[in-house]
Parts: sequence; structure tokens; C-alpha cells
Amino acid sequence: METGLAKYYTSQTPATAYIDSKSGLQVVLSKLDKVFGEFPGVLHSAKGIEGTLYYNRLPATPSMYEIKIVQDGNEDFVQISFYDNQGDKPYAVFIAKVSADVAQSVATNYQASGEGRWWDGILATEPDVIFAGAQTLTFTEILGKFYKNNVPASALVINNPATKALRLEVPELGKEFSDGEYIGKDPEGVLYYNDVKDFKYSSYHITAVTVTVQDGTNSITTKFMRIKFFVDKEQDCYAEFVAKDPAGVAANLGTNGLTKKGDWSNLDIGCATAVITKSANASTITVKARSIHKKATIQLSSTDDASLIAQAIDVKGNLYFKDTSTIDTGIFANWNNDRVVFYHDNDYSTDFTAYFIPFESSKGELGVQVADTKILKDVKWTK
Repeated sequence: METGLAKYYTSQTPATAYIDSKSGLQVVLSKLDKVFGEFPGVLHSAKGIEGTLYYNRLPATPSMYEIKIVQDGNEDFVQISFYDNQGDKPYAVFIAKVSADVAQSVATNYQASGEGRWWDGILATEPDVIFAGAQTLTFTEILGKFYKNNVPASALVINNPATKALRLEVPELGKEFSDGEYIGKDPEGVLYYNDVKDFKYSSYHITAVTVTVQDGTNSITTKFMRIKFFVDKEQDCYAEFVAKDPAGVAANLGTNGLTKKGDWSNLDIGCATAVITKSANASTITVKARSIHKKATIQLSSTDDASLIAQAIDVKGNLYFKDTSTIDTGIFANWNNDRVVFYHDNDYSTDFTAYFIPFESSKGELGVQVADTKILKDVKWTK
């Protein structure tokens, strides 16, 4: 039966259908980040039926659906057809092999037809939660259907006058993905993948997902960043990164919808505890990493950096570097509360010499909001 459908539809994707006698139908396409239903972000209490959606397109306009139980030999299938209008040929068909008991239950208890639409963004309310409602599913439970492994990772998104770019760090695997730009410090989340051997020169696509979930009378809005890594087609991605993005970094930096190419390499990096200090109304910032005998001073401009001069700074964190011998060449500092990146050559160098990340426990700030990131010049390093 499924082989026959493949002849009439250009694409197919794994899908889960939730058929509820009270709430109607919901079909979840985790890999495409879409959900069909009357409303977005509501998960039914019914158990999901795993199957395949065959489709030519997934329109954003309202659609009609029809649920049938069909037989192929001695096997029962749930078939859900999606139409623009009654009488049209279906633009998509969901098919799933089911037991005789499930087939009987669907045929007897549930509404055979209705209306809905395809919604973008199925991610929802908590760092690891896909849906809120009668049942909750974590990222691991949803994406775990497609990927064998998951590890912590950090998406480092950058936007400057020269380019928009991404660096993804995966410390547990000793890997980083980069399209050639220097580092940022943005959402921390989880990378889902099957095999490290899949990591190769490939494309990535960044999506900013904003989801409003109705949980009873409460409406909850949450922002996420989702990045897919693929060689040829996005729907055939070999790895995905998902992170809660409360600051809306993906959207605010103009990288929502960004698709570029990059490559994976070994993450060979050192780390030393460091502290950044400055007295209130003083014009000199000091960076000290005692264990590697490094100290930097930055002289602020009374005109360009007046707001920063007024603030006191006392922030502890980690200084990361590739080679202690090249730290001293970092004469520019890309500066904000999230991180400080040191680099050389020019204001928009394509690699870093070192970068400082504050400890989560550090109560102080570096004096500059992310949206107002400053470029500080003439950084001087000594022992």
C-alpha cells in the first residue's frame, strides 16, 4: 500500500497521528517542525499512531481531512487524507498499519472528518518539553525516534556587517562545526545525531521557533532555536540542535532562515580560570588568567565608551584559547554580557585567539547588553 502512495507524492516523512474523540485530529511531523490540527501546540490524551505522511505540499491555509480504516489483505491501516476542498484529490495522505483492535476503535469512536491546518513550530513550554497538555513529550522522546544519541552543545551565532555565521561546539565529542567565522555565545541546548561519522562538510539551516501553547486558560509563549545539519536536503538532516532561546537570538540577530555551508573539525581548545575587573568611573579594564600567566589591559575611550566607564566590573569565568602563544595577538575585543571574544587582524576577523565566558554563578555583568555589543580596540597582553 505504501509503495503505491509513493508513486503519487513527491515527498514523505515520519508522522504521528493523535485521534481524540473530544479534540479531533492532530498529526505531528517532528522532522519538519509542523503540526496539523485545529489549534497549534495542544497534544491529545490519545496514544499516538506511528506512520508515514506522503505529500506534495503542506499549505498554511485551512484544509479538510477524512479518516478511514482500509484493508490490504489481512492487514488493517489507518488512512487520513488531506484536501483543500471536498471532492479534490488529496494533497497529502497519512498511512499507518494498526492492530485490529485499534482499527475497530478508530472506526467506532472517532469523528471521520473535520477541518484544521498545518502550523509551524511544534516545540513548546519548557527546555526539554515539546507539548503542554494532557501528555508531555521531551525532546529526547520526540527526536529520539530519529536519532540514537544526544549530547550537550552550544550554538554560537554571530552577525556583523561582514557576514552572518554559526559555530557549534560539542565538547563531549571533541567536535565543532564552523562556517569560518569567529565565536559568539548564545543558546545552550542539545545536539541529536546518529553517528559521528556523519559529521562532514555540509549545510545548516537555522530556524527561530516561537510557540504559543494554550494550557487550560493560560497562554504560554516560548522561544526556541533549531538548527538542522544536512548534505543535500534539509528533510534528510543527519543531526539537529535544539535549545531554548529566551533572548530570541536567532530572530534578533537576523539569522532566522539562514542557510549556509560549513564543516566539522576537532575541538582542540584549552581553558583557564580568569577574572575581569574595572573600578567604577575608571577607564582601564583588566583581564587576568593567573594559571597561564596572562594579563590584558584595555584602555576605554572617554567619548566612545562613556557608559561602560561608569560601571564597576568584577566577573569570574573561563578563558578559552587554542594556543597560549597566540593569545597575545588578540588586540580586538568583541564585548557584551554573554562573552568577550579576542581576535586579531581587523574588527571582523574570521577566528578568535581567546574568548571569555562568565561563570553561571557570577553575579556581576560585563557592562554591555548583547544588543549593544561593543568592539574594544588596542588590547595589550603581558605576563
